[in-house]
Amino acid sequence: MAQNHPEELSVARSTAFNATGTTTATSQAFVAGWQVTNTNAAARYLKLYNKATAATEADTPVVTIHLPASSTVNYSIPGSIRFSAGLSIRCVTGVADNDTTGAGAGEVYAHVFYKVR
Repeated sequence: MAQNHPEELSVARSTAFNATGTTTATSQAFVAGWQVTNTNAAARYLKLYNKATAATEADTPVVTIHLPASSTVNYSIPGSIRFSAGLSIRCVTGVADNDTTGAGAGEVYAHVFYKVR
């Protein structure tokens, strides 16, 4: 990742992202990539929001990351995705923006790489 993103990146790391959003950055953030593992036998969805507060099912994600059953998803973005207000993350069992069923503890562990500017 350092080749594409020479500036220092922060990492939002969690084994407990769920239906209640986690505020990662409270000001403008640039997401450079992620590594997310789903240990469950069913798909899960990690959602990234342009919010400085905890996202809920009433919010619309900027990015929805499909996590196939028992798999790891790695992605490095050439450049970055800008989140002008901040960055909030939540993880649910359904793809719908308003899904309210959170992933279980330990089912999904994620590393989201970002820069605050």
